Amino acid sequence: MKPRISRLFSLPTLFSKVMKPRISRLFLSLPTLFSKTVLSLPTLFSKVMKPRISRLLLSLPTLFSKTVLSLPTLFTKVMKARISRLFSLPTLFSKTVLSLPTLFSKVMKPRISRLLLSLPTLFTKVMKPRISRLFSLLPTLFSKVMKPRILQTVLSLPTLFSKTVLSLPTLFTKVMKPRISRLFSLPTLFSKVMKPSYLQTVLSLPTLFTKTVLSLPTLFTKVMKPRISRPVLSLPTLFSKTVLSLPTLFSKVMKPAYLQTVLSLPTLFSKDPCPLCDEAKEQLEPLRHRFVLQQVDISLPQNAVWRQRYALDIPVFHLNGRFVMKHRVDLQLLDSLLRDEQGTGGQEDA
Repeated sequence: MKPRISRLFSLPTLFSKVMKPRISRLFLSLPTLFSKTVLSLPTLFSKVMKPRISRLLLSLPTLFSKTVLSLPTLFTKVMKARISRLFSLPTLFSKTVLSLPTLFSKVMKPRISRLLLSLPTLFTKVMKPRISRLFSLLPTLFSKVMKPRILQTVLSLPTLFSKTVLSLPTLFTKVMKPRISRLFSLPTLFSKVMKPSYLQTVLSLPTLFTKTVLSLPTLFTKVMKPRISRPVLSLPTLFSKTVLSLPTLFSKVMKPAYLQTVLSLPTLFSKDPCPLCDEAKEQLEPLRHRFVLQQVDISLPQNAVWRQRYALDIPVFHLNGRFVMKHRVDLQLLDSLLRDEQGTGGQEDA
């Protein structure tokens, strides 16, 4: 498409280089062409057309005698035969048009019937195997492509957590703590640097000292000290609320999602109320630490497909999208399937 689009956009350039000179030459040659053709028409008429017209007018009586007077003979030989053929059209119509139903019943109808009868066979032999192969490839595609990527992403979450969240105390020790220590060293700085100059100024200016300098401690006590103490004292509380709450956040939010992706995913198809489903969930309790159970309520409108399939068979169990058992719980079968799934997952991780 790109070369075609580039050629399309080059049309103005093509027009300016090729067509425009030709059109300009054509328009410039129009007066000359007009003078050579239109202005020479009288001469052309006098030399060529006038003799021909005179000869034509002189030959008209002879032509009239040869053509018009021969019309009866022409009618007898030509038109009469055509009219007779025209009157034979009903017979032709009866032979062709009226034979169309017979033609359809003998030729077209068998072909159409063979075509329609061969459609199910065509679907069974050609389309159905392709569709079945396509659907059979989906689990393999998921297990080989999507599942390793999901596991790789989920398994890297603890490393990411350890690199970012657990490095906050080190960040606090290296960056924030020196700043806080410098903030607390202000009284020492005042005593070593500001106090001598302060005393020198005070001793030289008694009146200024009484009006301004003596009020500085009061100003510091009332205004500056509360402002300094509030941010400094609130830092540990802020640290405890943000950094120390990250493990709780991980245990409540990230850990369930991590477990849900790494562990197996049995699905229970049930409805409310369903005593057999409640009994099945109680029987699953010894193995609940090894999987995350998903429940599908088939009575909901969005689950109409599952309701049509399992309306009379609940409780029904799937494991990672595959049917496992129905009506009752087989703990031995589920235990063996979980072992196989976890063994497969461990090999993929390795």
